[in-house]
Amino acid sequence: MQLIETVAGLNGRNLERLGQGLELTPEATADVLRAVMPELRRNMERETLSRGGLAQLIQRLGCQATRQTDPLTP
Repeated sequence: MQLIETVAGLNGRNLERLGQGLELTPEATADVLRAVMPELRRNMERETLSRGGLAQLIQRLGCQATRQTDPLTP
């Protein structure tokens, strides 16, 4: 599964939510995500090559996952 499909979620509901603040259609939001994904991937790859970068990325992703699953986490 491509990252864009993961972000879009079932029936594109996440794209709809992401674009609401900017008054973008789900299609326009998907276009924006497709445009920034290559740069995001490059930055993530570069960060993971630095000393401690992979650990920091895992820590950030872990914190985000905790926030999504535990509503009491600040």
